[in-house]
Amino acid sequence: MSAFELRAEHRPAEIGRQVRCWHIAQARHPSGLGRRLLTPCADALPITAAASITPQLRCGGCWRLHGHATALAQGRTGG
Repeated sequence: MSAFELRAEHRPAEIGRQVRCWHIAQARHPSGLGRRLLTPCADALPITAAASITPQLRCGGCWRLHGHATALAQGRTGG
């Protein structure tokens, strides 16, 4: 089990709701890495699904922070 998951930020749609963007959040935490508070009933996906999320639906801040955290965990500082 990963320490991170994907959490959706929704907006109203004609019927139901639509994903506005996907955030990366620590598992079981109420906010994305960029500190955006997310609803507890938001759709969630495992972090392994990140590659399937189109760039237009990614929260830029969350993806950048997750990239930095991953690089640090792997021992790369990136200069």
